[in-house]
Amino acid sequence: MAARQTAFLQQPNRALRDEGLPPTERYIEALQKLQRTLQIPWSEPRLTGEVLARDALPTLVPVWEDLCERSVEANVYYSPRYAQALLQSVEGYQNVRFAVVWDRSSLVALLPFTSPRAAVPGLRAAGRAWQSKYTFSCTPLLDTNLKIEAADTLLNVLASINKSRYQALGRVL
Repeated sequence: MAARQTAFLQQPNRALRDEGLPPTERYIEALQKLQRTLQIPWSEPRLTGEVLARDALPTLVPVWEDLCERSVEANVYYSPRYAQALLQSVEGYQNVRFAVVWDRSSLVALLPFTSPRAAVPGLRAAGRAWQSKYTFSCTPLLDTNLKIEAADTLLNVLASINKSRYQALGRVL
């Protein structure tokens, strides 16, 4: 009777057993397919990004520390204590701003960056990850569970930094 019952069960999808993909990626793909199939509205993160000035740091510290604990790759140079210490002392003259990404009230990505005083479209970068002689890694902090979505949103935030400056330059030319 057991053999008869198994005949009615669906065979596993062979596409999920693709040997070319690591098990983690197969698992993630299967979960994403299940979420799409079930259409769970709360399963899709609603990420938003923004640029924060240095004066917003005191309010950012608790969620920033939490992100450091959940980060894909630890970067002590972008931890709140280290970054704030540098910004309050030897790097105090730098115009460092922070590109951040939120999933509701949770911080999921952070990248401190600087912008050159005279950025020329096509000739100079509009911004770059903050680096000094006291920082050796410019790896952004990305949430482990939302790393791809957070990185994508972070890139969109960075791409929008000087868009208005370039549009104004186009009107002048």
